[in-house]
Amino acid sequence: MTGGPTIAPGKGWASLSVKSPLSRVSFRGQIFATSFIGVVLAGAILYFDDDVATAIRPSCTVGVAGTAATLTVRGWQSGKVCDALDLGSTISLYRVSGELRTATICEYRIDHARYIVKDEGTLKLVGNIICASLRAKPGSPVQTY
Repeated sequence: MTGGPTIAPGKGWASLSVKSPLSRVSFRGQIFATSFIGVVLAGAILYFDDDVATAIRPSCTVGVAGTAATLTVRGWQSGKVCDALDLGSTISLYRVSGELRTATICEYRIDHARYIVKDEGTLKLVGNIICASLRAKPGSPVQTY
């Protein structure tokens, strides 16, 4: 019987040993295989599960000058997205440090990034205009308020 439990002659049940198929693989090989599988699983979770990924990804927030509207972008390329934002020559944007705790108007997921529009103005006109602009892009609404 190969691979099963063996009892050394004259030793009794106290010396029972079980040979595992993994006993033939070196300890370094086992560590490498376990690490590789863990990295692949973590990468798959981060890539395919946007809720998990956006919780740990970097973000940037820009404000619209003269209004209380802000746009936060969460995702791996959020800094580049904020740098490339252009809302027209008459609208000036500025970087805001951190995300404001104001009323959220809409959230959209576009190209593995989450766009969050907030506005605390009375009519929320600028925030609604930004939401309409995001709605026109291919993506999926996460939640509209």
